[in-house]
Amino acid sequence: MNRIAIFGAGVMGAQIAALFAAAGFDVDLLDVNEAAATAGKDRLRKLRPSPLYAAADLDAIRPGALAGPLPKADWYLEAIVEDLAVKKQLMARIEAEGDPNAIVSTNTSSLSVRAIAEGRSAGFQSRFVGTHFFNPPRYLPLVEVIPLGDATAAERVLTHRLGKRAVLAKDSPGFIANRIGGAAIAAVLAAVEATGTDLDEADAITGTPLGRSRSGTFRTLDLVGLDTMQRIHPDLPPWIAEMIRRGWVGEKAGQGFYKRQDGEILVIDPKTLEYRPRRRVRITRDLTQLAYDNAFAWACLAPVLRFAAASIPEAADTPQQVDDAMRWGYGWSLGPFEVWDRIGFKRAAERMRAEGGSLPPLAESVGGRTFAEVFPRKRDPRELDIAAAPAVWETSDADLRDLGDGVACLHLHPDHDAIGPATIAAMRRAAADVGGSPRWQALVLLGASAERFSVGANLQLMLLAAEEEDWKEAERHIAAFQDANMGLRHLDRPVVAALAGMALGGGCEICLHADRIQAAAESYIGLVELGAGLIPAGGGLKELVRRANGNPRRIALALETAGQAKVSESARGAREIGYLSPADAISLDGGHRLADAKDTALLLAEAGYAPPRVDETFAVLGRDGRAALLLAVQEMRWAGRISEHDATLGTALANVLAGGDLPPGSRVRAQHVLDLEREAFLRLLGTPLTQARMKHLLSTGRPLRN
Repeated sequence: MNRIAIFGAGVMGAQIAALFAAAGFDVDLLDVNEAAATAGKDRLRKLRPSPLYAAADLDAIRPGALAGPLPKADWYLEAIVEDLAVKKQLMARIEAEGDPNAIVSTNTSSLSVRAIAEGRSAGFQSRFVGTHFFNPPRYLPLVEVIPLGDATAAERVLTHRLGKRAVLAKDSPGFIANRIGGAAIAAVLAAVEATGTDLDEADAITGTPLGRSRSGTFRTLDLVGLDTMQRIHPDLPPWIAEMIRRGWVGEKAGQGFYKRQDGEILVIDPKTLEYRPRRRVRITRDLTQLAYDNAFAWACLAPVLRFAAASIPEAADTPQQVDDAMRWGYGWSLGPFEVWDRIGFKRAAERMRAEGGSLPPLAESVGGRTFAEVFPRKRDPRELDIAAAPAVWETSDADLRDLGDGVACLHLHPDHDAIGPATIAAMRRAAADVGGSPRWQALVLLGASAERFSVGANLQLMLLAAEEEDWKEAERHIAAFQDANMGLRHLDRPVVAALAGMALGGGCEICLHADRIQAAAESYIGLVELGAGLIPAGGGLKELVRRANGNPRRIALALETAGQAKVSESARGAREIGYLSPADAISLDGGHRLADAKDTALLLAEAGYAPPRVDETFAVLGRDGRAALLLAVQEMRWAGRISEHDATLGTALANVLAGGDLPPGSRVRAQHVLDLEREAFLRLLGTPLTQARMKHLLSTGRPLRN
């Protein structure tokens, strides 16, 4: 499949168009007229968080008018207004004018898929399917697939090309996720009314502690919009209806259940509709204790567990489909059936019976076992579980695990994801073990989690050394990190970094030393040390210089990206700014990155891998190129765009990137640039302004531009 026509250039239609464009499709985006379609496309540039993996994706989207002839396409996807008559009219036109072999789908969230296709031929209905994306579609992996005919082709494109998580749902009201999500919201509202629980406490409970999204119920509803919630749940409590009447509909209106005032977050009192300061509420992280000891938590949980069990088989066939839909569509960490098992199926069932009679038939059928035992989960073979891989050895900061087929995995999980001496020791140990045994063909590097590969080196350790003026200790630590990264680069087995989430500073430097990077689409990569008043010194700049091999444009790009501490907005963006090479690969489904990295490592090994030569040389710009880089830094200072200390940092960065004071076109070995990195880092570490930046970043989490 190569071409898709999307009808409707509103918020969802345009963002879905961006997804297909990123997957390599040519996209026709159609609306009432070409101007409306163009406006929808242009809106993609402004939305935050960005719906685009790369700005170049816009080039694949062609705006058009519905009034014109329908384009030829392999897939027709409808995302127009939620009006059954209008949708049916469009389907009649697609059948009459569209490609007779194309997939046809609807992105409806509330209408019956069967009703939309009613009146169409059997052939049309055999290729018609519901494809319900969740907003924002780039970041929420779920697509509910509601088959009317054969949905196999649509499901394969969604999963294999777009990297989405497809869940088969029945053609019932709300499908799966909105059905259960609506019940969860209703239960929370009823529990607030019944117990008088304050909204900030309700959010503290109904977020992470209950296995749901971190923001909790009311903060999430502020982001969605109370007016949108009213369309989905028309029977709202009077106090929420009054908020909507006043225009207090959430984030877009500047106030909803919460608002900011004079830098403080306020929360509304449902009884008075007046705002008061939000309180920090401490809630136990023990889900079982919370469920049974907190009346509000139980009142939020029990109705949803009952409702989820009653939704099978009407909305879904299995508990796994329900749990997956809630995790992938609503950001829950645990689906309702997983929660029920976690708090003890039998205990919860007995309490529910005591409070309200019999359970839904599905729950009664479980008996004395658990849902997981009666309905075992089917695992995605492309989603490797690192915890299930046998451990070769384990430390506090890292494990070496066996992925099978001769591939070892160094799983880095240092405290707070900060790279310290224990992490560096584990890197060196893994390189020695893998390189010293015929058991291993390759090494894969894996970060702490899907959200973070690593946020960088241990800044506190460096600050402590600076305050004690222990420059030898600081230099030993930097040199050890450089040596560990070089050990990975020159290991006589292929090294592949399986990257997802944030790879910042030292985390980025580790990845740059791998033979290949296998990055999840949602990867945010950058050398950010200048935000702490330092320059990268773990070999990251050396890698950028080596890859540039004397190319002035690539060095200028490195100065811009590292000098501004830029972080890519995606893996595609990381490729554009030089942190991913053309040989590196992207896993659109981030859950597959480890399996993809393993496959890549094996391919390299089987192709007769040979490591880079230790004595390799590469070209540097030298003093003439350094002068041009320094001029660029000085012009920014003259224009008032950077501070004097920023210029000091930029000068140090330019010197390293140019290779120092050498004749133009000189060739150097890696150690020459590593020495320049280390010397510049130590000089900056000794300055009061850099130490002030480090302290501010450690205490506030924000950079200081002093």
